[in-house]
Amino acid sequence: MFFVASREGHLPEILSMIHVRKHTPLPAVIVLHPLTMIMLFNGDLYSLLNFLSFARWLFIGLVVAGLIYLRYKRPDMPRPFKVTSALYSFT
Repeated sequence: MFFVASREGHLPEILSMIHVRKHTPLPAVIVLHPLTMIMLFNGDLYSLLNFLSFARWLFIGLVVAGLIYLRYKRPDMPRPFKVTSALYSFT
């Protein structure tokens, strides 16, 4: 996921680099290694699920906060789609 997100421009470009001989996304694997080790050595499945659930909601909250921030700080920024009241009219 880091590799593809980097190729799409959502993450730093260094994560999209591929090893010359092994053809693997080595920087993305190196970034994921510490998180994988933490999860591996955590023996309790329920605490792992709680940790991942917390991390998921944390990032969802950051995305929503970022959208609200950009809406007010950069109102004229081009957006791929907008929700308008015309979508909700039943006439």
